[in-house]
Amino acid sequence: MYLAGTMSSKQLQEEILSGECNPKHIIAKYQTAVQAANGEPCQVIEAVIAQILTEQQQSKIDDLTTKNNYLSSKVVELEERLNKLDAKNTSNDRVLSKKRPFSEVNLNSSSEDMSTEETAPKEYKPPPFFIDSKAAKETLVHFTGQEIQLVQVPDFKTLSDGTLKIQPKDENSYRTIRDELNKRKTEYHSHQLKSEKLYRVVIRGLHPSTEEDTIAQELATLGHLVVRATNVVIRRRKDPNNKASDWVKIARPLFFVDLSPKPNNKDIYEVKYIAYQKVTIEAPHKKKEVPQCKNCQSFGHTQSYCKHQPRCVKCAGNHRSPDCTKPKKSKPKCASCGGEHTANWKGCSVYQEAERKKSKPKCASCGGEHTANWKGCSVYQEAERKANPKPTKAIDRIRNNSRSNTVVEGKNYAQATGQGTSSQSRLNQTTSPDQDNEQQTSMQEVLNQIMRRLDRIENQLTQSTSRGRQS
Repeated sequence: MYLAGTMSSKQLQEEILSGECNPKHIIAKYQTAVQAANGEPCQVIEAVIAQILTEQQQSKIDDLTTKNNYLSSKVVELEERLNKLDAKNTSNDRVLSKKRPFSEVNLNSSSEDMSTEETAPKEYKPPPFFIDSKAAKETLVHFTGQEIQLVQVPDFKTLSDGTLKIQPKDENSYRTIRDELNKRKTEYHSHQLKSEKLYRVVIRGLHPSTEEDTIAQELATLGHLVVRATNVVIRRRKDPNNKASDWVKIARPLFFVDLSPKPNNKDIYEVKYIAYQKVTIEAPHKKKEVPQCKNCQSFGHTQSYCKHQPRCVKCAGNHRSPDCTKPKKSKPKCASCGGEHTANWKGCSVYQEAERKKSKPKCASCGGEHTANWKGCSVYQEAERKANPKPTKAIDRIRNNSRSNTVVEGKNYAQATGQGTSSQSRLNQTTSPDQDNEQQTSMQEVLNQIMRRLDRIENQLTQSTSRGRQS
């Protein structure tokens, strides 16, 4: 079928199905062209348009049918996986019912409940409070009396130096005790809650001019909340060879970033680009030395959680170190040992003792300088040897049996052959012919038994060798 002899219906159909232009515009264009050529209007056959629309609808129906079949197969696959998970949960409930009383087994537990328990935030043991010995008695009476009510009563312990140790049971009790001690202006020190501790990482490769807001925005898109980002700045001499030269500050392509504690904090190590710059993210190096408080100059805690009276690092006075007015040429005094050195000197006897206690553990089993769970401990090795004795070889068992059994009843080989006596005593002895015959007979019996044992050992060795080759 042709349209006024200029365009076939098939060609018109192909151009319409190509989708490059609106079908109405294509039909109008050909009508105008035919009208200009023949001088009279041309009408498109309605059957052609109907055929085109039918084919388009059929193609859409085919696509929908294919998608429906694909989705149906996926539904069947998901149903099979759910059935397997239900069967697995049922078996887990049965195992738990064997280990726990029936009253403690939750028969209505589901995978949603299990996932909720797994994603629950981890509860950490709160740190203790160490109260100064001067305020220990008043603090103990205050917390054990009726003046304050705690949901969970903490544990109290008096140390050898008179310090009162208070161990809270949970974080809420920790915060209540902390607020109460601050309200009473009690001298104490403690440590930071693990749930409040920021997650610190080191970012290498960022240009020092990168702003903190840029880093925070880039990491926020990845699900990390930045509390602060600090560029590392070092001080160096302007002329390294001249000690009298001025100090200059140099910014390094290194940032310390503190993140808010969240379950996905460790995912930040997978980040490779920040602000179009290739970076390397790693954990900071841990300090191995004993921490020293810059407020009271004691060891084992920091100034952020210290409420003791301040001590000067230079003169041991009851004031903060920046407020010290002592001349530089005067001799310092240690606040820890009273020696003529500053309190932060690493050679201080108090610091050395604290470092020794931290660096060298002591075994509770043998007293050695190692942890009690070390597998090389002599007590552990002895217990392991008794619990799992090493199996002896067959040839060793044969040798032990041959040595333990006497060849002649009541006599060993040396006694039977006369080798237990000295040569001089044997020369001085005079034996009769009957005694010689008895000795020869006994020696013959000994030799016969030795030969039989040798034959038996040879047979056993031959059998064991043949078995080893077969295996």
